[in-house]
Amino acid sequence: DAVPGTHVEYVLKGGINLVESQIQINVALLRAKDHQYLWSGSFRQEFNPGHIIGLQHDIATQIARIVGQPHGIIAKAELRNTVARPPKSLSSYECVLLTREYWRQPNAQQHKQVRSCLEQAIRIDPDYADAWAALAFIYTDEVRVDFNPSANRPDPASDALQLARHAVALAPDSPLPLQAVAIAQWL
Repeated sequence: DAVPGTHVEYVLKGGINLVESQIQINVALLRAKDHQYLWSGSFRQEFNPGHIIGLQHDIATQIARIVGQPHGIIAKAELRNTVARPPKSLSSYECVLLTREYWRQPNAQQHKQVRSCLEQAIRIDPDYADAWAALAFIYTDEVRVDFNPSANRPDPASDALQLARHAVALAPDSPLPLQAVAIAQWL
């Protein structure tokens, strides 16, 4: 059960079995609101009571990579819910998710939609570094692949560099802003 006053969107549940000399951990990720299963996995390793902490760490790391990485199970579930909605109704996080989808198969139409969404995102959520960094990448595509150049922005590479530097100032240890600076500097 959730702690009163908190909002839970996903639940990770599992079980542990000892099978001969191996430990097997079965895990499932569910969406909290409707209990829909989004993913399940099974992990089996040799069991040694002296190495239980290392075992826990290894399995937790594997699960975190599968579930939480930028193209992981949760991001894919969120993206499925986001793609059908118009950009004006999306949150800043959802705009960044759309950007990641755009990066998988860039095209001019999606570039324009993502740019609009991200421009709105940085106005609404000015402290969200990943939105600033993603917009910097989108501006670089105006130069790099000639997608939707804007007459209002005669030097998108310079603007991208400013956005990327601002993203780094907001989150100096975050990888996306650092990548955005590198690409903008390269241009």
